[in-house]
Amino acid sequence: MSTAIYTHADCRLHDMGAGHPECPQRLDAIADQLLSSGLGMALDHRDAPLATIAQIERAHTAHYVTQLRDFLEQVQDSGESRHLDPDTVACPGTWRAALRSAGAAVAATEAVWRGEVENAFCATRPPGHHATRDETMGFCFFNNVAIAARHALDVLGVERVAIIDFDVHHGNGTEDIIAGDDRVLMASFFQHPLYPGNGAVPKGTNMVNVPIPPYTRGMELREIIDVMWMPRLEEFRPQMLFISAGFDAHREDDLGQLGLVEADYEWITLRLKGLAERHAQGRIVSCLEGGYNLSALARSVAAHLRADASPCYHCLFPEGEDVEEVRCAVMGIFAPLTGIVGAVQAAEALKLLAGCGETLTGRLMLLDALEMDWRSVRLTPAGEHLLADEVAPLVVPALAQLHGTGADAPTA
Repeated sequence: MSTAIYTHADCRLHDMGAGHPECPQRLDAIADQLLSSGLGMALDHRDAPLATIAQIERAHTAHYVTQLRDFLEQVQDSGESRHLDPDTVACPGTWRAALRSAGAAVAATEAVWRGEVENAFCATRPPGHHATRDETMGFCFFNNVAIAARHALDVLGVERVAIIDFDVHHGNGTEDIIAGDDRVLMASFFQHPLYPGNGAVPKGTNMVNVPIPPYTRGMELREIIDVMWMPRLEEFRPQMLFISAGFDAHREDDLGQLGLVEADYEWITLRLKGLAERHAQGRIVSCLEGGYNLSALARSVAAHLRADASPCYHCLFPEGEDVEEVRCAVMGIFAPLTGIVGAVQAAEALKLLAGCGETLTGRLMLLDALEMDWRSVRLTPAGEHLLADEVAPLVVPALAQLHGTGADAPTA
């Protein structure tokens, strides 16, 4: 079943000014990465609708929603930006962007719960996890994840949901909204001390807050997740998972001092997908929060979205692996092979676009051109990497057979 991605051009119209880290270019970087990697072709692209006031008020007070709506509509009419706090700026496009961001989370929740898609990612902004029941703060206006979770509980009849927050900053707004609601279990880690400065002492027993010191690296965080998060989440048995997907814990992000890399986000996502498959029929809605180094953000989102049961080239040769590579420039190329392999690749791309036939997902094709013999090797997914030294016995003999003939054994 497919993964949906929700976004909208209105989300790019929210602009808090030159040099502000929470900028429209964040969505451009994600879109470019999905396009260049080819991952975008595998996603179900959907427009984010506008949230209704009733949907928003399931997580925020009516007074706050009315007050913020009036303020943002005034800004929209004036054509000039205004500060709500030193970090959070409203511009003429903010009102519609905020409605789209919340609306995407609600629409994704409905699509996932009704079985239209298995899971969904909301590539929208502004983010939401700092917005409390009655306060705008930390770049956030409406709490998208909390709105979606309450929609699942109050409208769709879901009995138990889990909210997982792996942003470098504590999701204080989400905690404020759902603390004490026994239908919700929130699990998070965050750098401490760091903005907003709280979270070390949870507000309710339905919180698993894990403050961690600066410069904590990915392997340490994986152990924390397995020891602190997973037992509580397994015991809770959520029927649906919501993720506040902030990628500012990446080691290249200047707004935090943690040491995560793309492989860590992929590992976290796989752990959460396993949980969802055991208890929630795979149902996950993920909403973009932080992540301000554009390159690191784009790569991390791609890792988050590709973390499924399908292996890729990265599973064979992970970054940093010391793998001896035999290049065609050394071995030579049997010219017709480039056309043969290229034709196979083109056929696979057309099958993916048309949604027909059985694709090569999860399989590595090997061609012995001397015998014109195709072989298919099934691979295991990331997280259970089929290491290069395990693949070598399959590939190297073909290379050795062709050595001295001026031909290279093609793989596709």
